[in-house]
Amino acid sequence: MAYMDLWAANDPGPSVLGMAERPLIKQPPFVSNWHVQYVPDYETMLREMMFRTRPFPIRVNETEFKAMLAEFERGIKAKGISHHFKARSFHDFWEELTGKSLKEIANVPTWEEEIDRRIAEAKARSA
Repeated sequence: MAYMDLWAANDPGPSVLGMAERPLIKQPPFVSNWHVQYVPDYETMLREMMFRTRPFPIRVNETEFKAMLAEFERGIKAKGISHHFKARSFHDFWEELTGKSLKEIANVPTWEEEIDRRIAEAKARSA
């Protein structure tokens, strides 16, 4: 256990030396991580959004994802943190965020196209 002598902390005020004697106690700020700057992890955000925003996860290759990530970061910086998105699907959200269709960047089917594809596959299996 470390021992620290805080004899100047009990000093009642200015002494013979004037204001040279100051308390040795430094008060930390209220938040312990005040020196850490928050840097958002846009890659993880986008991956989680692609996985959770609809019943079928969005799958893209790595080059498509890198292009999506660049557009995602650009859109976030343009819209700002206070923007309230009105989109109800990932494709609408993407268009509202970036101003571009998701089809221009990646080959991602809409929810309706994915449902139609799965229904056609199910029909083909049962036929």
